[in-house]
Amino acid sequence: MADIVYATTVSDALLMISDRDFKAIIIPDPGLTNKSGQTEGVLAKLKTYIENGGLVIVGLHFPGYASTPEMNGFFEAFDLPWIAGL
Repeated sequence: MADIVYATTVSDALLMISDRDFKAIIIPDPGLTNKSGQTEGVLAKLKTYIENGGLVIVGLHFPGYASTPEMNGFFEAFDLPWIAGL
């Protein structure tokens, strides 16, 4: 049985990432693609989580609702050389 929690705000996400040890984190939509100081903070925490062996799954509504520039910016936040649409 899995414990599932979800964040509906950036501040919730920041608290949850800081306070829990997750088996995986799912990013279901492009909410983290908007450029703001808070979302950049979440992306930085996610990057650290990944670098420490964590699993992040990006999918569900994300590819259908994120624009190409949003996806490319998201990939850049993780230092990935990926380009959407290629």
